[in-house]
Amino acid sequence: MTNKYGYSLGINKYDDITEYYLVYRMLKMKKAQIILRDTVIDAINTSLVHITKTLGIQNTYKILLNRIMTLNDVENYIEEYNKGDLSFTKVQNFLYGV
Repeated sequence: MTNKYGYSLGINKYDDITEYYLVYRMLKMKKAQIILRDTVIDAINTSLVHITKTLGIQNTYKILLNRIMTLNDVENYIEEYNKGDLSFTKVQNFLYGV
């Protein structure tokens, strides 16, 4: 089940895993993290709308995230990586914000 999300199961020994597959799993894990983050932010924003309406507050408050990695960014990287158009280093720099 966790393989779907790229989770490594705490494996410390990668002798039997290619670098390509390891980096691919890292991309899948980042995608799962972004989906989770976006889901939590959406739930908080929905709650804020409900709370402000309940309290009779006219302004709408919302959490906005700027200049962060998006789901679309990761999906594009996965697509390009699978085509062989990206190096391992470029993907790792993308994942770690270098």
